[in-house]
Amino acid sequence: MKDKLPTLNIPINENPINRLLDRNRALTATYELYKIIYESLDFDVMTQKIANLIPQKLGYEVGILALIDDERKYLTKVTLSETIGGVTASKSLEMPFDKIRIPLDYETNLCVKALRNKRTYLNQSLYQVFEPTISRRNADAVQKKMGTKINIISPLFAHEKPIGVFVVCMSKGEEYLSVFEKEMIEKFAEGIGVAIESSRLYSELKTAKDELHTAYESLQEQDKLKDEFISITSHELRTPMTIIDGYLWMLANGKAGELNENQKEYLKKASEGTKRMLDLINDMLNISRIEQGKIEFKLELTNIASEIEKAIKGFGTEIKQKGIHLKFNPTKESVFAYVDKAKLNEVILNLVENAIKFTAVGGVDISIEENDDVKVKIKDTGAGIDKKNLEKLFRKFGRLDRSYQTSTAGGGTGLGLYVVKKYIEGMGGSVGAFSEGLNLGSTFWFTLPKANKITP
Repeated sequence: MKDKLPTLNIPINENPINRLLDRNRALTATYELYKIIYESLDFDVMTQKIANLIPQKLGYEVGILALIDDERKYLTKVTLSETIGGVTASKSLEMPFDKIRIPLDYETNLCVKALRNKRTYLNQSLYQVFEPTISRRNADAVQKKMGTKINIISPLFAHEKPIGVFVVCMSKGEEYLSVFEKEMIEKFAEGIGVAIESSRLYSELKTAKDELHTAYESLQEQDKLKDEFISITSHELRTPMTIIDGYLWMLANGKAGELNENQKEYLKKASEGTKRMLDLINDMLNISRIEQGKIEFKLELTNIASEIEKAIKGFGTEIKQKGIHLKFNPTKESVFAYVDKAKLNEVILNLVENAIKFTAVGGVDISIEENDDVKVKIKDTGAGIDKKNLEKLFRKFGRLDRSYQTSTAGGGTGLGLYVVKKYIEGMGGSVGAFSEGLNLGSTFWFTLPKANKITP
């Protein structure tokens, strides 16, 4: 066994012609190595090409690439060159090549020694490359069949981290190996280490990406099933809840006889609970349709001011009971935009109902502005919103803590504002909200493109 590659005094390959031939082969192999690095990011493809490169381009018999398994603490033979010698070795080994494992603490193995001492070794026995995994008898038999006489074992590093070894098996004797060839193989090992580490990182990233993509597709499928479940469940719930609401209305209106005050109070609470449940079911159905792309917008030229007037008429009893005002004073009687009337009506009802719900003193004022777009504002003097919570509005289930949503026993799910946002965006507009803080009121607004800016 030899230590660091020796400088030989035998000038067999040191004449000018042979040196020129060696350098020409080295340049060709170097070009091919960089070509592999830049063109082959797949780990398995790159390692096989590297194992093939030096034997094929420099006329050696076998190239072996072995890498460290950090988790299991052994050196594993990753790739064997597809040369005649490599095929012969693969067929002659007493165990499958890919099953060979060399413990990193087996100090007499030359591959382990090269890694520990960070130096290249030259030897004449294949057994010292494979021990203790295969027997000396088998190693000698394989070496004889390959017809090789010496092996060069070079450690591989990436950013000073040991990652494996590259072994070159040659049929020429040590006396015919030039100094230039030895140095060239060492230099190749430096490039191979960086290339393999880059390829391994790329492969790991690709695997992670593929796993994330698979997980994403699974989540999409689950989300689709969830939407279908919500849609079906909501449909099934709406019918019995509507029936219950109908019977409660009949009881409240004396269809089954007069009720005492306690019964009326209980009935009122049951009716309010039923209404909240129906609102939730309707919101869930709307969201299910939106997220499945089943919502259609039938745009038509509409007087926005007129639609607001019609929508707010139904709140008369509620504002009278609360002792607050609801005012709409448009600067113009006609403000036109192309909208889906039914969806616009739902947007207005949702925003005005919220404003009334969370206003105990003062009232709600509605206004329209005309600039580049039509802008509708619903301003209240109610509970207000903590500024840090403003960004949570209009999200699905975007309930707020200690502010707007929790200032009333009714609360809310946050679904209504999410539906408002989707409807307005579907009609080409945008939504937003503003508040100076808790108990300082709130302003909700939405915009719609003016009639002369869009085509229905």
